[in-house]
Amino acid sequence: MSDVIGKVGLSKFLSAFSPQGFSAICGKDEVFGYFPGTRSIIVKANSELRVQVQDSIDRAGLREIDAQYNPSSEAGVSSRDFACMTTTSGEKIPNVMQVGSGDFQQWLVRIGVLEGRGTNLVLDTNMIMRHYVRNKLVPQLGEALKGRLRIPRLALLEIERMFNESKHDTPKRRLALFAAREILFLRAMASEFLPELKDSRLESFSRISGEKFSDAWIRREAKEYWHMAAAGTMFRNPVLFATCDLMNALAASAEGLAVLYFSRKEERDSYPYHDIAQVAELVLDLAVSLGKIQIGGVAYEGVWEGKTIWEWEQDAVRRANP
Repeated sequence: MSDVIGKVGLSKFLSAFSPQGFSAICGKDEVFGYFPGTRSIIVKANSELRVQVQDSIDRAGLREIDAQYNPSSEAGVSSRDFACMTTTSGEKIPNVMQVGSGDFQQWLVRIGVLEGRGTNLVLDTNMIMRHYVRNKLVPQLGEALKGRLRIPRLALLEIERMFNESKHDTPKRRLALFAAREILFLRAMASEFLPELKDSRLESFSRISGEKFSDAWIRREAKEYWHMAAAGTMFRNPVLFATCDLMNALAASAEGLAVLYFSRKEERDSYPYHDIAQVAELVLDLAVSLGKIQIGGVAYEGVWEGKTIWEWEQDAVRRANP
């Protein structure tokens, strides 16, 4: 095996490594156990490390999440209760749907019809940071998502800020790089950035980025795309503002935007996985977020000086000294 290996090669290696499974280690601490017999991942980390591992499990798509829909001010909804909403045509649509449900795709289609033909998902920064498109939505929706995703330019600027805040290797800096890898994936899905912003807007956002107003600026960008002015004409681009931030979801709803709020279900000690690629995604995530992860006496790191764009696209890890 070469020093650098992509996720496909990592999946094959992990699958053949041990039929009985293995334990992953960070430093001297066990992080998680992989048990192919029960097709499960067992969290073994404690204290602060446990928080980081649970976050990695979420980003790898192993944790269950719900999608909560709140219609825009222009959607044809006649009434709502705690379980569902009724459209002006008499159709009932549930307010909440588990993303892993077999009904999720049809539910999303119905919402898209309600909001308007050609509805696109505008991704909040946290959707990109949590890799929900790659690891939760694409496995459920596949090609149906292609060309239907929009990336706010201010979200990209926010991720760049996270990277540039520290000139030294930190978890936040590594996760910002990992989020940039997610944007490369989104672009491969024919996702588009929202329209160009004026230089004055970018400069103003740069000054307040990371402060309490940054969410409001990203919502504003989404709203301007929803009702876009060009050449003296107003265009309506139906959108669903996709976010994992409850306060941002509530504020967007108050401002009239259609919202798709993704909420995590409770943490567990054990998580089922669907295939070895999910396990490899978890190993890759931990190799990036923790800096290094060890399996069977071999250490893998996810970030190193000189890691190329191609290696990021291939989800590569590199063998390192334990």
